[in-house]
Amino acid sequence: MSAFVVSTSSLLSVCLLFAAPVSAQLTKQVAAPPEDILSGRVALPDPAALADHSRTAWVEVRFDAQGLFTSTLPVGSAGVLSLVPLAPDAEAWEIALDDGSGAWRTLAARVADGTARALSGEGFPGLPGEVVRYDVDAPGAATLALRVTRAPSSAAVHGLRAPDGVLLVADGE
Repeated sequence: MSAFVVSTSSLLSVCLLFAAPVSAQLTKQVAAPPEDILSGRVALPDPAALADHSRTAWVEVRFDAQGLFTSTLPVGSAGVLSLVPLAPDAEAWEIALDDGSGAWRTLAARVADGTARALSGEGFPGLPGEVVRYDVDAPGAATLALRVTRAPSSAAVHGLRAPDGVLLVADGE
């Protein structure tokens, strides 16, 4: 059984792909003469209202002894929800989403009916094979239930352990 190892540089490379430019994070514009701001005639906006919100997540997947992992994914807007499974055995994962209706739909079924697209890319350092990104039509502001399954493991699960893989998630275009 091969261990899932991602080097620091590989992890940093993936995180930088989803990060906003540093200049956008540090610069906020106030449209008023400096003397008005200094005199208190113009109140600066609440910093929380100006915050940059991440639209990406790094979901650690840890399967139980039956080969099941469940979680929830908050979705902020309609558009595309991108999911990228990263693990040595990611091609054996069955990923399903439930929009609250109680009907689990696998990504394979969504690709077949046209409500999702599968895009293959080059390999990822330390992982065999290609990496596949799934672009799913998002229903809008909602919380989706996530279920990932694979063949049950014969290895016992005891205490703290490394994740079996990760699922990169991006909400938006």
